[in-house]
Amino acid sequence: MSDAKIRTALVTGASAGIGRATARKLAAEGVSVWAAARRLEALEALSRETPGVRALRLDVTDEESVRDAMARLAAEDATIDLLVNNAGFGQMGAVEDVPVEKLRYQLEVNVVGALRMAQAVLPGMRARRRGVVVNVSSPAGVASMPFFGAYCASKAALESLTSALRMEIADFGVSIVLVRPGAIATEFQEVAQEAGGSLAEHSPYADGYRAIDRLMKELESRGFPPEPVADAIVRAALASSPPAEVNAPIDAKATVALVNVLPSGLREAAMRFALRRLG
Repeated sequence: MSDAKIRTALVTGASAGIGRATARKLAAEGVSVWAAARRLEALEALSRETPGVRALRLDVTDEESVRDAMARLAAEDATIDLLVNNAGFGQMGAVEDVPVEKLRYQLEVNVVGALRMAQAVLPGMRARRRGVVVNVSSPAGVASMPFFGAYCASKAALESLTSALRMEIADFGVSIVLVRPGAIATEFQEVAQEAGGSLAEHSPYADGYRAIDRLMKELESRGFPPEPVADAIVRAALASSPPAEVNAPIDAKATVALVNVLPSGLREAAMRFALRRLG
């Protein structure tokens, strides 16, 4: 059952994948869950299917949308004890090809959006001297991938902000948890390709685009379902002493372990070799 301190949770990006699975797992633990996303239809279906889950329209990139969502929660007397910052996407494209406005939007969703949500709930958590914020990152936050430089940069920035926040708020009874999911069978690849659009057309990196596309499809075909990551998020959030970082499932643990022991040059050479084989 849930820790007595965690009665109500807000999960962003809850319309699919890890966010949806996390909302379900929290509700099963007796937590009252507000499932938030831009796509209200998917959330309403989740709410109908899952007792204890309520739908909340929310766009983390829109200040007014966040204010409206927080006003709705206040009107419902919903005191947020747990925020799961899961909303995010991957911008595909070579660094040279990605338009600056696409990089800005990548950072706006994955970094500024998470910061905006944290700033919305932290004053109440500090006042009550309890609460948990979970930021969903990626192994890409510690080990960059070619053709996903914008995405990797956003996750690296999120990791730095998370670490700083953890140190700053430690004396206020609020826990900050960073979760790095591994290869998960979600819509990530499809969304990344859509975000990349036609960047590969007429690009000098066309061979690399084809190779990374094959690699991502192979990883996704072997990916874990989102439930193991949701389990890890819920265990960490409801623990009496939440951990600072969680890597799950096993491929995420392995990636982070390798980053800690392999020099950058060797890691990058291995990735280039893998892409040449797929190209």
